Order: sequence, then C-alpha cells, then structure tokens
Amino acid sequence: MVDRATRKNLKRIQKEINKLKKELMKIELRPCHGDADLKKKDEDIKMLKREVYQMEKEANRYVLYVSGIRHDF
Repeated sequence: MVDRATRKNLKRIQKEINKLKKELMKIELRPCHGDADLKKKDEDIKMLKREVYQMEKEANRYVLYVSGIRHDF
C-alpha cells in the first residue's frame, strides 16, 4: 500500500509541474521586440523546460517507488 507521505509528495510535484507548464505557455506567447528580448525569452523557455524535466524525473522516482521497483538513486 502506498503511504500517505509518498502520495502527498507526488501530488505536490504534479502541482508544481502544472504551474511551471502554465508559466512556460505564458512565456511562449509573450511578444518580442528585438534580439535582446528574443534571447531573454529563449533562455527563460530553456530554464523552465529544464525545471519541468527535473520535476517529472522526480515524480517518476516516486511512481517507481510506489510500483515496487526500487533503485538506489
């Protein structure tokens, strides 16, 4: 059976992922007014995609833990 703390952490991570994806969508739709804006926007998008990837990776660890497949990370 899945313990309460694991489910709580998984839910917290999923909320954070959803928040980051909404922010990413806002940044992608933001207009640019020159090269500097475009570079800043590109860096912001890359940073958010990395954060989403890290959070999804962490969520997958919890899913593996819940499913019974345990590895030493």
